[in-house]
Amino acid sequence: MRSTLFPATQTRINLPAVLIPDLVGRDEEARRIQRLIGNKVSVILVGPTGIGKSFLLESLHYPGKVLEIDNVSEFRKSIASALVHLLGSREAVADLLYKTTDADAVWARVSKKSLPSLCRLGNDCCDRKEYVLLINNIDRITPTVVKVLGELKDHFAWSFEKVELKPLSRPDALKMIYRLISDVSVIDLDAVMTKLYETSDGNPRKIRELCERLRREPFINLDTAVDGLATKHWTNF
Repeated sequence: MRSTLFPATQTRINLPAVLIPDLVGRDEEARRIQRLIGNKVSVILVGPTGIGKSFLLESLHYPGKVLEIDNVSEFRKSIASALVHLLGSREAVADLLYKTTDADAVWARVSKKSLPSLCRLGNDCCDRKEYVLLINNIDRITPTVVKVLGELKDHFAWSFEKVELKPLSRPDALKMIYRLISDVSVIDLDAVMTKLYETSDGNPRKIRELCERLRREPFINLDTAVDGLATKHWTNF
């Protein structure tokens, strides 16, 4: 009788997991970027923090030669890194410019040059229209960088095309949330998913971090979701 009236309780613990969601809701943007690059059109990818720009770029496979610039706020450093990449693949050019093919030595010399000089060297290290540029966000672009982009555009591609990433739609956001928490026990899953969506505003990084936080709760229902998510301050969004 005791085992029937007072069954042994089981404590369910949802262990945190490293959540790496699939690419959700970005098929159209992915196809557009690949089509543009295939047509030798350089791309500037824009969108707020956490919207998934880097994740999207890492998921793509480019048909041609692409130079990706992912740090416009430190544009000189990004151009220097791109130049070292070009020189590293063209030892004869590096030897011609610097009389050395040692990567560290090349980097030391490149990093001391001005931004316009770096851009001219980049143009010299590859054929016209050989590469296209893929630039990850231009939120903090300066007038100097604008001028430099004009010079790079003439050598690397015929034009720039802007691709903007917006928050995920409700169906795509819910799909992403489901993939991130469907393996753990959740009471009233639909209500919890709706709360996560409303809190995240469709921002993929925020969705992932919210799900990671929720998975640390020993028991998940709408009350724990409301209480747990309310205590988090989202200073990065």
